[in-house]
Amino acid sequence: IHENLLATNEGSSKSFQGMLLEMLAHSMPGIVVTAAEISAKLLLAGRLTDPNLIAWLLTIYFDTSLLDKSEDSAEVKSVGCPARLQQIISVFFPTYAMSSLDANDALMASVKPLLSIVKDKLEASSAKTLSQWPIAKIIEYICYTVDLADKKENQDYQGKCESAEGLLVNHSSIIDGETQEEVIEKSVSRDDDDISNVEASSTLLASIAIAEFLSKEGDTSPTFYVRALAKILSNVCIDVEAEDAALLVQLKAHVAEAEYAVNEDGPTAKNLRKIMDALVGIEDIRSDDEDVSSSEEEEEEESEGEVEKENSLRSKSSKSHAESVKHNRTSLGNVN
Repeated sequence: IHENLLATNEGSSKSFQGMLLEMLAHSMPGIVVTAAEISAKLLLAGRLTDPNLIAWLLTIYFDTSLLDKSEDSAEVKSVGCPARLQQIISVFFPTYAMSSLDANDALMASVKPLLSIVKDKLEASSAKTLSQWPIAKIIEYICYTVDLADKKENQDYQGKCESAEGLLVNHSSIIDGETQEEVIEKSVSRDDDDISNVEASSTLLASIAIAEFLSKEGDTSPTFYVRALAKILSNVCIDVEAEDAALLVQLKAHVAEAEYAVNEDGPTAKNLRKIMDALVGIEDIRSDDEDVSSSEEEEEEESEGEVEKENSLRSKSSKSHAESVKHNRTSLGNVN
């Protein structure tokens, strides 16, 4: 595919990516299946990175009605066949998640557009159940695939550490003035810094996306869909102590807004209250972190003030000393 087709062209009315999104939302199954296969291949090749495309692929992958529309098993190898697409996508998601960190992040980010796509699908079909698009199962699959990719990355990191330890045992050479032990230690230390900046868990990120959706679109979404999403939130297990406090505060804020948006529905409010109870101490944790941070900033400002004061005194002392020397030299000149 030519580069210009994939790039967004401001002069044209539609980009190639926009055309794919329109085809994925088409009413004809053949067009949808063909567009899905093209999207999967471009995403896996790294030519496109769009959570919206991934969200559509997830919706299509879990759409049980597509397989029912498959005409003939003899045409499984042909492009546009739903059965062929199912085989491709079943391999696509785990492979894509493990291909790069950006790809894994894009898969995680697909939860947000996925919720809106399923809502539109339910409204268009006048469905009364989630059997065709099992949202809880889809989100669980996303988190599982993301976690599986993270696990593989951690295993690769451990293998790198073991390899570094093996080098320490077998060699002790000098590299640019440093021993090999020091070089390897610095390399592993940099990796430790990367690992220490642990990203939020997939469960927390998915929960934030769901809570945000409920806060903004909960009052306009089908009641059974809202209840299903609220039930997902009530069943999540979040390690409050291990997660980022800022993200936990964000989740709590969205859940509170969602409670206000859907307060007329009893089961939904009950499930939202359950997760709010689990997040009851989040603001206190955030407040403690801010107090520590502000205290450290005050200490730094005081230290900087003392340094500036000392530098000012040194400057005045140097100036006074220079004037004294000048005066002495003048006096000596007069004597001579």
